Amino acid sequence: MGWPCYNKDGISYTRCGNCSEETNAHETRWFEDKLFCLPCHESTVNPLIEEFTKGYESGECDWNDEIKCPYCGHDNEPADAFDGGEPKEWQCKKCGLEFDVEVEYSYTFQTIRREGPER
Repeated sequence: MGWPCYNKDGISYTRCGNCSEETNAHETRWFEDKLFCLPCHESTVNPLIEEFTKGYESGECDWNDEIKCPYCGHDNEPADAFDGGEPKEWQCKKCGLEFDVEVEYSYTFQTIRREGPER
């Protein structure tokens, strides 16, 4: 995990989970399970975004069983039951970027013949 936060001169600080530099806690982003300073986060996430751009443009994020991050392509587990309606805000468990999730429900039906005179 990332370093714990601490206060200095009334400002919250932490250490980057990548380069270990002291950074303002409000200028960090999550990557996997670590807090990264913004420069480390960008240098780590930008190549993932570039690599997945073709997948995103070809529809790899459209109507999947998993919640696929539109930035890095990571399959996020749906943790909560969705109730339909408005898009839900989501944060990728890998790259830490936020995006909206739309839920589509589909129904299937089975019909069975009745036996006897009541058909």
